[in-house]
Amino acid sequence: MRGGLTNMIVQATCDDGGDGGGAALAAHERHVIMRIFGAGSERIIDRAAELHSLRRLHGAGRGAQLHGTFANGIVVARVE
Repeated sequence: MRGGLTNMIVQATCDDGGDGGGAALAAHERHVIMRIFGAGSERIIDRAAELHSLRRLHGAGRGAQLHGTFANGIVVARVE
């Protein structure tokens, strides 16, 4: 995906297989966005404040759900 100024943005998709082996996933549940932070970007972006804002926006129904964090990035739901 394109569009990040300080991040690498990657979409990951889970194929539910459609084989009847489990509950089929809705389209919005099958896709996540991984944002891998650019080197040194923490000097200009307060990542703790960003996480706080992401959680508040989602709680207010205005942003993507935060699924998780890792050392240099986050995973959020893809918004259709």
